[in-house]
Amino acid sequence: MKFNPECLRDLLLAVESESTLSDPLYYFDTNHPGNQYPNTDTLKDYDWDTMLYHIYQAESAGLLEKGKGYIAKSYEIGQLTPEGHEFLADIEPESKWKKVKTIVSKYAPSTIPALIEIINSNIPR
Repeated sequence: MKFNPECLRDLLLAVESESTLSDPLYYFDTNHPGNQYPNTDTLKDYDWDTMLYHIYQAESAGLLEKGKGYIAKSYEIGQLTPEGHEFLADIEPESKWKKVKTIVSKYAPSTIPALIEIINSNIPR
């Protein structure tokens, strides 16, 4: 599967704004029969496999805590880690994200560490 920086950003923003320790964010496979739950507006345009891939990548990179897994085509997404908060602070403001996207379009990073390196090298904090 191909890495999509926009999907990663949307995922982290959704976790930051809609998840709490007592009420975590879930992602639902809306094509699964019997699933009546909609996804948050930020994530509704991503399919199940794409979202699970980006959740896994964010967990592997230390941006998200490991989620509790999935049952019946729903996935409980873990909380942001300190590294996830730091990464999000670097890309959250739309003005910074526009700069990041311009740079990313030139280099097409295929991993989160490559994206972080591009951001750290090119976007002032």
